[in-house]
Amino acid sequence: MVDLYADWCVACKEFEKYVFPDDADYTVAIAAVFSAVVRQVLPTCPVFGFDAPMQGSGKTLLAETIAMIASGQPPSALAPGRGDFDEEFRKRLFALLLKGEKACLFDNIVGEFDSPSFAAAITSEYFEDRVLQHSKTVKIRVKTIFLMTGNNLQFSGDMVRRVLRCRLTPKHTDLAKRRFEFNPVEMAEKQRHLIISSVLTLINHWKHCGQPKESGTMTSFSEWDTLVRQPIAFFGKHYEGTRLLDVLDVSTRQQGDASDKEMLLALLVALEKQFVDRNVDNMVLRSKKISNSQSYWVERLNLPANTP
Repeated sequence: MVDLYADWCVACKEFEKYVFPDDADYTVAIAAVFSAVVRQVLPTCPVFGFDAPMQGSGKTLLAETIAMIASGQPPSALAPGRGDFDEEFRKRLFALLLKGEKACLFDNIVGEFDSPSFAAAITSEYFEDRVLQHSKTVKIRVKTIFLMTGNNLQFSGDMVRRVLRCRLTPKHTDLAKRRFEFNPVEMAEKQRHLIISSVLTLINHWKHCGQPKESGTMTSFSEWDTLVRQPIAFFGKHYEGTRLLDVLDVSTRQQGDASDKEMLLALLVALEKQFVDRNVDNMVLRSKKISNSQSYWVERLNLPANTP
């Protein structure tokens, strides 16, 4: 048990220094660490989205740390482009897979994101597309761990159930003056082999305990469910202080939250159509797109001079 605790400390303890709102977010972060280690033997793997309420929260740093564990080098940070322009995103995705990248970071996503091509690639062992300026198609095995970051990440369509979201909430209000006690990317680079060895030891411990399994499975990620979700759920259930939950429960809750958001969005759109620009007692609800966000305000119209 002493050796097992040591392996846990090497693999996961440093990640507790990030400020996670609850154990669900911490669980997703640890699932990303496990996934980075075993991604090359998995046919499919969920995407990990690192979310925060504001810039400078450390989400990109955390994503780069996961990528360092997966590949041994910093990831290429790519702008995702327009999520609603799937043709463009598909070409970027295919080019990235042709390079054989082990980790890919789509950084600073703005607005709601959805991509049918990306959703298909996440849940398929192979991705096939036509090579630019050639008439032939190429079939590529997908072995990349995909990471995404953004402020208040929002996903729609099939992306909702393919992304595990981890939210960071820094305690500091002035993030420009915040100082980290350590550089997690440098830590991951120096201790990468120890982290990989420790994660594999933890997974093997779960196997030696009879591979106990929680009910249900992560749809489209059955092998990932076996090597990542089940060991994490086992440690969370049988060892105090790990803070780990069942990732399936976390995913189910996140999908439910997304459904609630979609219903609220539909309600707000209906309210906008009904009430924007209507004069009610010389007050009008106005709407305008500012910096890629739709802004709303109440405008008081000029009143007659004799109005009390």
